[in-house]
Amino acid sequence: MLSSKVGSLRSALVAFRTKLNNAGHGTIDSFLATHANEPGYAEIGKLAVSEVLLPLEFKADFTRTSKVIREGKTDHDWLSNLFEHMLIGSNFPETFVKGNDVIFVTFNYDRTLEHFLAVRLENTYGIPPEAAVSFVHKMRIIHVYGSLGPYEISLRSRKPGAFDARLVAKAASTIRLMYEDRAEASAVGDAREALSSAKTVFFLGFGFDPDNIKRLELNKRCQGKVIGATRYRVAEGDWGRTLQRMLPATVNYAGHRDWDCLAFLKETTLLPA
Repeated sequence: MLSSKVGSLRSALVAFRTKLNNAGHGTIDSFLATHANEPGYAEIGKLAVSEVLLPLEFKADFTRTSKVIREGKTDHDWLSNLFEHMLIGSNFPETFVKGNDVIFVTFNYDRTLEHFLAVRLENTYGIPPEAAVSFVHKMRIIHVYGSLGPYEISLRSRKPGAFDARLVAKAASTIRLMYEDRAEASAVGDAREALSSAKTVFFLGFGFDPDNIKRLELNKRCQGKVIGATRYRVAEGDWGRTLQRMLPATVNYAGHRDWDCLAFLKETTLLPA
């Protein structure tokens, strides 16, 4: 029980919030790593992340009438753009999965990627939702620090607001913090191996947090590979420091600071024709 670790739960929550708001950490992960020895902080952090993310998890609009069109653009979101490239030469869901030698490595806890792929496969190939989810499970998606749980078909019928304490606690139990696992025996180890085996590496929306660079050994694992990276709204000085942290690996194709993920995929020639 959390209360047995922290005494007054209310006081612990107030102290946690105060420290988090006033700390200099860029992410909650690094904050929790710094306070690893603080009783109850790991549990509070996981519960807070789960409670915030669960109601938002599947709200992204990937349809043709999504907000990008309302803004006067004809482009879809970057996931849809990537999916279009992955569809080339794939007339069946089996060939889509086998023909795309892609490994997704994500630091996100939510299962938006799995949901997107399942919906796209279902409607692209006219297969039942259960079959679409099964094909998604055959693809390699690595959540470096865990997720809110396995992606299941039942999640798609989840009603808004249907998140009681039990569901939040269940989701929190599948989140891992960066200091909790031995890298060799966790998804961190899987991510390292994926980077080592890859020929081309895309960093899309990645913040290049120093702790994550070190944890995944990015500068070593990516050495000698073709690397493309977005740097949306990243200042020149900050980007220069990122490149220094990545040495001896070299970022071959850096996106313009005005390019988001979609613009990067469309403006560069890294994706196959």
